[in-house]
Amino acid sequence: PAYTRPPFPRYHAERRTTPTTDNQAARNVPPPDLTNLRYGPHERNVLDLWKAKSDRPTPLVVFIHGGGFRGGDKNNINATLLEESLKAGISVAAINYRLSHQATYPAFMHDGARAIQFLR
Repeated sequence: PAYTRPPFPRYHAERRTTPTTDNQAARNVPPPDLTNLRYGPHERNVLDLWKAKSDRPTPLVVFIHGGGFRGGDKNNINATLLEESLKAGISVAAINYRLSHQATYPAFMHDGARAIQFLR
């Protein structure tokens, strides 16, 4: 069977364009259980992990920041997404990946896949 690429979502007009210097604490984002875990060799191959409280393995949401592969940061995670996921027993990971001025396509995709492998 031939592979068909899924359609890319359109960018929304309300897409965040502010710098990524926001502090998670200032936005009421709880501190991660594990911070800046390295999942690859590049300095941006790091992730944060919030573990849902459970005695059993939990589902996982992976937040991959926007920015058109030119900018953005894992610290831009939405506080409401994080809070509601944790309340529902779903763990959350937020990843950084190499940007277009640091690597060329498909490096960003490889970083995402590597992060998922690391989390598994």
